[in-house]
Amino acid sequence: MEWKDRAKNRRIHQGLTLEKVAQAVGVSAATVSRWERGEIASLSADKVARLAEVLQVTPDYLIGWEVPPQEGKLSNVYFNFAREAQENDIDPDDIRLAIDMIKKLKRRHAQK
Repeated sequence: MEWKDRAKNRRIHQGLTLEKVAQAVGVSAATVSRWERGEIASLSADKVARLAEVLQVTPDYLIGWEVPPQEGKLSNVYFNFAREAQENDIDPDDIRLAIDMIKKLKRRHAQK
């Protein structure tokens, strides 16, 4: 998914209009619309940061960068697992069972 699609999807998910996003970022609604259509491919770092803040995501998420795990934050790899589980209709109870099994195996391995 391209950054323009992530931005548009997030804007819609947040229930924000083009005008509200534009006002918060400091650009025109037409500019936001052009971003979402891919007519403006590059944004300045400050615009990316402001747009990400308005959309309540990180700039890294918005532009599609993988970020290294940070202390106190979930790594993207865990979000990717969750997304994959949801896309494949894996029951949350099955996920819990798998996690419990892995924890049990780790405890057994640690005791040896």
